[in-house]
Amino acid sequence: MGRNAVRLLHGVRAVRVQVTNLLVKEAGEHGATEFHQDFPWMPMDRSAMLTVWLALADVPAGMGALRFYAGSHRHGLLGRSFTRPDDDQLTQHPWLKELELSPPLDLEAGDATVHHALTVHGAPANRHDRPPPVLHRHLLRRRRPLHRPALRPDRRARPPGQPAVRAREVPVPATVTGPVAELGATLMHEHVFGLSPEILWNWPDIPEGWDLETRAREAAAKLDALKAAGIDTVVDLTVVGLGRYVPAVQRVAELTSVTIVAATGLYTYDALPPYFGNRGPGSLFGGPDRLAEFFVRDLTEGIGRTGVKAAMLKCASDRQGMTDGCRRVFRAVAEAHLTTGAPHHHPLAQRLQGRA
Repeated sequence: MGRNAVRLLHGVRAVRVQVTNLLVKEAGEHGATEFHQDFPWMPMDRSAMLTVWLALADVPAGMGALRFYAGSHRHGLLGRSFTRPDDDQLTQHPWLKELELSPPLDLEAGDATVHHALTVHGAPANRHDRPPPVLHRHLLRRRRPLHRPALRPDRRARPPGQPAVRAREVPVPATVTGPVAELGATLMHEHVFGLSPEILWNWPDIPEGWDLETRAREAAAKLDALKAAGIDTVVDLTVVGLGRYVPAVQRVAELTSVTIVAATGLYTYDALPPYFGNRGPGSLFGGPDRLAEFFVRDLTEGIGRTGVKAAMLKCASDRQGMTDGCRRVFRAVAEAHLTTGAPHHHPLAQRLQGRA
């Protein structure tokens, strides 16, 4: 399907098949598919994505084929749907009904519809006595300048009372080597190095050894293999508590064609490192809680004396729950996020996912 898409899409050299789903809408059991956009549910850094809806059997109009609001993709990202009752796109944005709605389609086996990831679409209930099997695929253009759609641009007359939400520029995050034009295909949670500095300081003759240049070349070779597989950027979520040492990552970045994005934050499931644990309100030495200050400095001025700015915040929790140490880190990450606008990442232990 990817090869066929490249052949049909003029000027596009490569297409990645991102997600494939087999959808079966049981007769008489499932209601209508509410109107929505696909893009808010896809972990993409760009909106250059198409959805192909392929009928594996005949799907007459009454069986629940898709319908589309023509031109709705031009109005940008409208937000998620289905997160609470009655929050489909038509309820959130009544002005959509002013757009032309495509007529019901009678599809034969092998027919397909194709729509943009920002096109508002939905489907009526299956009113026949058998389910239609449908293959649902998302196709992503492999290389295109980074574009994160903002909320609906102010490109059309709004109904009375509809507030204007204007398009905004979303900058490309800082990287270890400085500004880049685009991030491309990105892995969002990676670790270039995880060091134990106290071990290296006190027992430098550990069997595994540590030579920065040797390890940097090994890491760069592995990243270049990722590049050959189509990955352009990795986000290195190694922060304090995991042995972050940015000079080593800088050397790797000099040797590889993969872009590396650095992070700030503190990794702990329980207690803080002694420096922070013994400082702050109610601690041994008292004083202000400076965690957020340090995080903001990493984001706005640079990490240590490297000049490398972090672009992501990180905190973590596990089965211990929200300990006093975790609470301080979470609050500091939230404060730094509100101060800088930097995104944050929170890896969550499996045991907590159902009750977080």
